[in-house]
Formats: sequence, structure tokens, C-alpha cells
Amino acid sequence: MLLENVENHYDPTLEARITSLIKEAIFTSNKGDYEEAECSLLQAFMLAPYDAQIAPHLGRVRFLKSRSADIEAQRQTDIMITVINSMNREIESRPIYVPGKFWSTIGKFHLQLLEKYGIENFKRT
Repeated sequence: MLLENVENHYDPTLEARITSLIKEAIFTSNKGDYEEAECSLLQAFMLAPYDAQIAPHLGRVRFLKSRSADIEAQRQTDIMITVINSMNREIESRPIYVPGKFWSTIGKFHLQLLEKYGIENFKRT
């Protein structure tokens, strides 16, 4: 990312501020505060509307904000979580089936993705 001021001089202070706003947006969106995340990204956009890093984050935050307000999506997610928890209890009922630490970690991460983005956005290839 190359940030320049009006006189076409590189501005490290501006770059640092934008990087900070993006990191803040990621942190707050991961906590579920999509309003605050969107505000941080809009501030970054106002400082550097040409910065290609901002738009993908803004799109993701707006999607998550919209999805969190979708009652039907939340209902489907709750059903999915119930089924996955039932499956996990069955797997844990016999030690031979319990996955190792690596697969448990990967599984937890993917479960977080499914909870946040929904099964409807699960890549099926």
C-alpha cells in the first residue's frame, strides 16, 4: 500500500493510522460489534478512499452485520449447532474416535466460521 499526500509524498503516519483502523475493525468484528467495525473502516476509507484493503473488510463486516440481524439465518445456525454438538457427543463417547489436538483445533475453527458465515456460505467443491 502506497499512501501519498497531496504533494505526492509518502506519508507513514497516514499508513499507520489506516492500518490501525483496519486492525481495530477486525478485532471489533471478531467480537461481534459490527457497528463499531464498520465505523472504523469508514474512517479509514475517508482517509484513503483508494486503498484496496478497505473494501473487502467493509463488505465482510456489512455481510456479518446483516446476517446477525437475520432471524431465519440464526434459527438455521442454532439447528446446525445442535446437530454438530450431538455428533461431537457421539464421537467423544468412544476414545478411539476422539480426534487429535490438530483436528480438534481445525474443527473448532471451522465451527466458528460456520457459526459466523452460515452453512449457506460453506464452499462445496
